[in-house]
Amino acid sequence: MKISFIATASYPTPPLSYGGEVFWWDLCESFAKLGHEVTLYAAAGSKCPPNGILHYIPEQYNPQGQYVSADPMRILYRRDILSSDFIIDASHTKTTMEEIAYFHREAKYKTIGILNGMVSHTPMCPRYNIVVGSQKWKELLESGFTQFAGTPWEGQYGGRLFPMPKGAIIDSIHWATNSDFYTPGDKRDSYYLWFSRPTGYKGLGRAINIARNTKIHLKLAMPMDMAEHKYWGEEYLKQIADANANGAQIEFVKLPNNSRHHESKRELYRRAKALLFTIESEEPFGLTVIECLSCGTPALCTRIGAMPEIITHGQNGYLIGMDGPSGDPQNIGGWQRAIGWIEEGLIDSEDCRKDAVARFDRMVAAKRYLELHRRITDVPLGARD
Repeated sequence: MKISFIATASYPTPPLSYGGEVFWWDLCESFAKLGHEVTLYAAAGSKCPPNGILHYIPEQYNPQGQYVSADPMRILYRRDILSSDFIIDASHTKTTMEEIAYFHREAKYKTIGILNGMVSHTPMCPRYNIVVGSQKWKELLESGFTQFAGTPWEGQYGGRLFPMPKGAIIDSIHWATNSDFYTPGDKRDSYYLWFSRPTGYKGLGRAINIARNTKIHLKLAMPMDMAEHKYWGEEYLKQIADANANGAQIEFVKLPNNSRHHESKRELYRRAKALLFTIESEEPFGLTVIECLSCGTPALCTRIGAMPEIITHGQNGYLIGMDGPSGDPQNIGGWQRAIGWIEEGLIDSEDCRKDAVARFDRMVAAKRYLELHRRITDVPLGARD
């Protein structure tokens, strides 16, 4: 089968460092391993899928952080894309899906759109054959809420969306990772790990507060290459310096922004006692959580967003807020209890690894996408829209 995969605008596929585009690459590589021919349309610096084709598209962030889009259908590749057996549009702007919806309706039945990023900038159109990464993601979109609704960040990022029509989201397929790469190590250290973008709603402030109150050794890694990341990162480094001056043990680890990034990140996962995922919004997924679990390292997560779909309390980590009537994830006592359970060794590293491989390996996701393709194309010709 010939698959056309239109990647996102933000970074190369896969990215050298942080970015969900690593999942797009995992899907493309898995499709190739399953015997399919993949053509990837992606930003400059992307890799060519095994035995496949790579086409660059001039689509990237401009200096103001906005998307500059070039529709691959309107450049050189319309015939190639339309002749594919399966068209996957994972771009931010979904211009390929939009053109198909208006001008090439005969190809709609074999086209899907994978949403990515925050649940706050979902394209207004096209709104058909959409796939999301969690049930929570689907629930938010169909209800017309962003991931920030009801959180302290609603005023800044907004709480409402135009609701996704019922039936427009045709499946929820969990994002996945390469469990052949993210594997357990042979040594544990004494630190806990926080790794994410330093944007405020990711909860780094909360992690600093936890470390300040529990005195755990916390290592944190965060990208600071974009202007927004640099702004937030520098603000948090000031908080870290103040916390350390008052007895905290917080260590900032600068990961290389090159081909060694992912190996360095994997080593942090492998040696950590647990990952702190202190998110402060309804996170639609969380790649760092499943990467960490694949390395056999449990995760302590705020009990919101898609975390209850990933973490089974007491088996591969802990959901903070489950113990107490308030369910308040900001209650330091909940985090203290969870850290105590980690110190007691109540989570089996092998259980974390087995669960991650069974549910979140990239081949599991690729096979689900191929099954989805079978479903959407197995429609009588007269019934196709």
